[in-house]
Amino acid sequence: MASIQVYLDNWFVRHVGSLKTAIRLVFGLVWAIDGALKFQPGFADSLSGMISDAGQGQPGWLQPWFGFWSQTVSGNPAFFTTTIGLFELAVAFALLLGFMRKVAYTGGILL
Repeated sequence: MASIQVYLDNWFVRHVGSLKTAIRLVFGLVWAIDGALKFQPGFADSLSGMISDAGQGQPGWLQPWFGFWSQTVSGNPAFFTTTIGLFELAVAFALLLGFMRKVAYTGGILL
Protein backbone atom coordinates (compact mmCIF):
# COMPACT_ATOMS: atom_id res chain seq x y z
CA MET A 1 0.00 0.00 0.00
CA ALA A 2 2.81 2.40 0.82
CA SER A 3 4.47 1.70 -2.54
CA ILE A 4 1.31 2.80 -4.38
CA GLN A 5 1.29 6.05 -2.41
CA VAL A 6 4.96 6.65 -3.17
CA TYR A 7 4.38 5.89 -6.86
CA LEU A 8 1.46 8.36 -7.05
CA ASP A 9 3.41 11.03 -5.18
CA ASN A 10 6.33 10.60 -7.55
CA TRP A 11 4.00 10.69 -10.57
CA PHE A 12 2.49 14.01 -9.47
CA VAL A 13 5.94 15.47 -8.85
CA ARG A 14 7.20 14.31 -12.26
CA HIS A 15 4.18 15.68 -14.10
CA VAL A 16 3.50 18.89 -12.18
CA GLY A 17 4.18 21.07 -15.24
CA SER A 18 1.76 19.11 -17.40
CA LEU A 19 -0.89 19.20 -14.68
CA LYS A 20 -0.57 22.98 -14.32
CA THR A 21 -0.93 23.38 -18.08
CA ALA A 22 -3.98 21.11 -18.17
CA ILE A 23 -5.70 23.04 -15.36
CA ARG A 24 -4.87 26.36 -17.09
CA LEU A 25 -6.39 25.09 -20.34
CA VAL A 26 -9.54 23.82 -18.62
CA PHE A 27 -10.08 27.18 -16.90
CA GLY A 28 -9.39 28.96 -20.20
CA LEU A 29 -12.05 26.85 -21.90
CA VAL A 30 -14.55 27.61 -19.13
CA TRP A 31 -13.85 31.35 -19.41
CA ALA A 32 -14.21 31.18 -23.21
CA ILE A 33 -17.60 29.46 -22.97
CA ASP A 34 -18.78 31.92 -20.31
CA GLY A 35 -17.59 34.92 -22.33
CA ALA A 36 -19.20 33.63 -25.52
CA LEU A 37 -22.52 33.11 -23.76
CA LYS A 38 -22.59 36.83 -22.89
CA PHE A 39 -23.13 37.58 -26.60
CA GLN A 40 -26.24 35.44 -26.98
CA PRO A 41 -29.31 37.33 -28.23
CA GLY A 42 -31.50 38.62 -25.43
CA PHE A 43 -28.88 38.25 -22.71
CA ALA A 44 -28.43 42.00 -22.30
CA ASP A 45 -32.18 42.53 -22.02
CA SER A 46 -32.53 39.99 -19.22
CA LEU A 47 -29.38 40.89 -17.25
CA SER A 48 -31.06 43.30 -14.84
CA GLY A 49 -33.83 40.80 -14.15
CA MET A 50 -31.31 38.02 -13.53
CA ILE A 51 -29.51 40.16 -10.97
CA SER A 52 -32.81 41.06 -9.26
CA ASP A 53 -33.86 37.41 -9.20
CA ALA A 54 -30.49 36.40 -7.76
CA GLY A 55 -31.04 38.92 -4.95
CA GLN A 56 -34.30 37.27 -3.86
CA GLY A 57 -33.83 35.16 -0.78
CA GLN A 58 -30.40 36.58 0.03
CA PRO A 59 -29.61 37.83 3.55
CA GLY A 60 -30.74 41.36 4.35
CA TRP A 61 -27.23 42.74 4.41
CA LEU A 62 -26.77 41.68 0.76
CA GLN A 63 -30.02 43.22 -0.52
CA PRO A 64 -28.53 46.72 -1.07
CA TRP A 65 -25.66 45.19 -3.07
CA PHE A 66 -28.01 43.36 -5.44
CA GLY A 67 -30.27 46.42 -5.66
CA PHE A 68 -27.33 48.65 -6.54
CA TRP A 69 -26.14 46.37 -9.34
CA SER A 70 -29.63 45.81 -10.67
CA GLN A 71 -30.25 49.55 -10.93
CA THR A 72 -26.78 50.26 -12.33
CA VAL A 73 -27.02 47.61 -15.03
CA SER A 74 -30.58 48.56 -16.00
CA GLY A 75 -29.32 51.94 -17.27
CA ASN A 76 -27.27 50.42 -20.11
CA PRO A 77 -27.29 46.61 -20.01
CA ALA A 78 -25.68 46.20 -23.45
CA PHE A 79 -22.58 48.10 -22.29
CA PHE A 80 -22.16 45.94 -19.19
CA THR A 81 -22.80 42.70 -21.07
CA THR A 82 -20.35 43.55 -23.85
CA THR A 83 -17.66 44.81 -21.47
CA ILE A 84 -17.85 41.80 -19.18
CA GLY A 85 -17.96 39.43 -22.16
CA LEU A 86 -14.87 41.00 -23.74
CA PHE A 87 -12.94 40.85 -20.46
CA GLU A 88 -13.91 37.20 -20.00
CA LEU A 89 -12.81 36.37 -23.55
CA ALA A 90 -9.52 38.21 -22.98
CA VAL A 91 -8.86 36.13 -19.86
CA ALA A 92 -9.81 32.98 -21.77
CA PHE A 93 -7.44 33.64 -24.66
CA ALA A 94 -4.62 34.59 -22.31
CA LEU A 95 -5.07 31.32 -20.43
CA LEU A 96 -5.49 29.19 -23.55
CA LEU A 97 -2.49 30.69 -25.34
CA GLY A 98 -0.35 30.92 -22.19
CA PHE A 99 0.66 34.58 -22.38
CA MET A 100 0.34 37.15 -19.58
CA ARG A 101 -0.66 34.35 -17.25
CA LYS A 102 -0.27 36.27 -14.00
CA VAL A 103 -2.37 39.13 -15.36
CA ALA A 104 -4.95 36.59 -16.56
CA TYR A 105 -5.00 34.89 -13.15
CA THR A 106 -5.58 38.25 -11.45
CA GLY A 107 -8.26 39.19 -13.98
CA GLY A 108 -10.00 35.88 -13.42
CA ILE A 109 -10.06 36.48 -9.69
CA LEU A 110 -11.47 39.99 -10.10
CA LEU A 111 -14.13 39.00 -12.61
